[in-house]
Amino acid sequence: MQSLSFQPLHKLYDNLLRNDIIPWWLRHGIDRECGGLFNCLNDDGSIISTDKYMWSQCRAIWTFAAFYNRFEPRPEYLEVARSTADFVFKHGRDERGWYVW
Repeated sequence: MQSLSFQPLHKLYDNLLRNDIIPWWLRHGIDRECGGLFNCLNDDGSIISTDKYMWSQCRAIWTFAAFYNRFEPRPEYLEVARSTADFVFKHGRDERGWYVW
């Protein structure tokens, strides 16, 4: 079995995150009208459903905040994390006050 070097993989994943994945979510995933992120999307970015699952919302908060803190401190990344957190705080609890899945 051939061994893979870390450097080419790092370059590949860094490029995918910076130039494909994060920009795709910024273009298609953010609900700028109601808050939070759409998480039921087709590959082309079209919305399948406007249902928003809290697990995905919280994962997006962590991802955009981590990207801001660890890779590139662009204000739009922090704004997505903050606005998604606001959405979760506002809509993420059930009638008992528990955060929903």
